[in-house]
Amino acid sequence: NSTRYYLFAFPGERPVLDFATQTSSDGIKLNGAYWHVYGLEIKNSTHNGIAVNGSNNIVEFCSTHDNKNTGLQLGNGASNNKIINCDSYFNFDPPLGGNADGFAPKLDVGTGNYFYGCRAWQNSDDGWDGYLRPAENVTTTLENCWVFMNGYLKDNNPITSGNGNGFKLGGGDNTN
Repeated sequence: NSTRYYLFAFPGERPVLDFATQTSSDGIKLNGAYWHVYGLEIKNSTHNGIAVNGSNNIVEFCSTHDNKNTGLQLGNGASNNKIINCDSYFNFDPPLGGNADGFAPKLDVGTGNYFYGCRAWQNSDDGWDGYLRPAENVTTTLENCWVFMNGYLKDNNPITSGNGNGFKLGGGDNTN
């Protein structure tokens, strides 16, 4: 089924999905296929702001911030997704901040994912984390994306447990 499903902000508005009272899990779990999510702000999730586990989805003009892990993570075979003009910032995983990335097409992610015009800043770990396990022949494309000050807190103090990489792409353990 290639019918597209739409979850759009009303024109001129920016809905804020605040998951501060949530006790566990991701803010939005995008497990299906052929969704187009547009114009949402996702914050304060106890894990990932948006977890994309499906394929052939579009996430556009969304922002993820102040989540307790990665802003937007792709995994579980997620493939052929487009992430367009999204921001991810101030994500921090307590207590030390070593795993919260801005964007993370990593671990068991599928191939063919595409990021265009996305920005990641001041996440406690990396701007983009592409660490793979186990994975072979995985291609992720980043075009016109930028990063700055990852590995730093909101108050501009450095994190001691995060890597602070801008773009950490590829690599993995001994299984791939």
